[in-house]
Amino acid sequence: MNEKQKNQETFVIRILGTEHATWQGSVTHLDNNQTVYFRSELELIKIIDGTLEKEQAAAEESIK
Repeated sequence: MNEKQKNQETFVIRILGTEHATWQGSVTHLDNNQTVYFRSELELIKIIDGTLEKEQAAAEESIK
Protein backbone atom coordinates (compact mmCIF):
# COMPACT_ATOMS: atom_id res chain seq x y z
CA MET A 1 0.00 0.00 0.00
CA ASN A 2 1.50 3.35 -0.96
CA GLU A 3 1.58 6.43 1.29
CA LYS A 4 -1.28 8.20 -0.53
CA GLN A 5 -3.70 5.27 -0.20
CA LYS A 6 -2.84 4.76 3.45
CA ASN A 7 -3.91 8.31 4.42
CA GLN A 8 -7.32 8.43 2.76
CA GLU A 9 -10.33 9.03 4.99
CA THR A 10 -13.88 9.95 3.98
CA PHE A 11 -16.02 12.58 5.70
CA VAL A 12 -19.53 13.80 4.83
CA ILE A 13 -20.13 17.40 5.86
CA ARG A 14 -23.70 18.67 6.17
CA ILE A 15 -24.22 22.40 6.55
CA LEU A 16 -27.50 22.84 8.43
CA GLY A 17 -27.38 26.63 8.69
CA THR A 18 -25.33 29.72 9.24
CA GLU A 19 -25.25 32.11 12.15
CA HIS A 20 -22.85 34.95 12.94
CA ALA A 21 -21.10 34.41 9.57
CA THR A 22 -20.13 30.80 10.33
CA TRP A 23 -21.46 27.35 9.48
CA GLN A 24 -23.29 24.97 11.77
CA GLY A 25 -23.88 21.36 10.86
CA SER A 26 -22.63 17.82 11.20
CA VAL A 27 -19.67 15.83 9.98
CA THR A 28 -19.77 12.05 9.58
CA HIS A 29 -16.62 9.96 9.41
CA LEU A 30 -17.72 7.20 7.03
CA ASP A 31 -14.97 4.78 8.01
CA ASN A 32 -16.42 4.35 11.52
CA ASN A 33 -19.92 5.82 10.93
CA GLN A 34 -19.50 8.42 13.69
CA THR A 35 -21.37 11.75 13.43
CA VAL A 36 -20.36 14.87 15.35
CA TYR A 37 -22.11 18.26 15.30
CA PHE A 38 -20.14 21.48 14.97
CA ARG A 39 -20.93 25.17 15.55
CA SER A 40 -18.23 26.83 13.44
CA GLU A 41 -15.78 26.18 10.62
CA LEU A 42 -12.92 26.17 13.13
CA GLU A 43 -14.65 23.53 15.22
CA LEU A 44 -15.24 21.47 12.05
CA ILE A 45 -11.54 21.59 11.19
CA LYS A 46 -10.59 20.62 14.76
CA ILE A 47 -12.98 17.64 14.68
CA ILE A 48 -11.57 16.37 11.38
CA ASP A 49 -7.98 16.96 12.49
CA GLY A 50 -8.56 15.15 15.79
CA THR A 51 -10.15 12.19 14.01
CA LEU A 52 -7.22 11.94 11.60
CA GLU A 53 -4.72 12.10 14.47
CA LYS A 54 -6.53 9.27 16.27
CA GLU A 55 -6.60 7.17 13.09
CA GLN A 56 -2.88 7.76 12.52
CA ALA A 57 -2.02 6.89 16.13
CA ALA A 58 -4.08 3.68 15.90
CA ALA A 59 -2.37 2.74 12.63
CA GLU A 60 1.07 3.36 14.14
CA GLU A 61 0.16 1.32 17.22
CA SER A 62 -0.97 -1.63 15.09
CA ILE A 63 2.40 -1.61 13.28
CA LYS A 64 4.32 -2.02 16.57
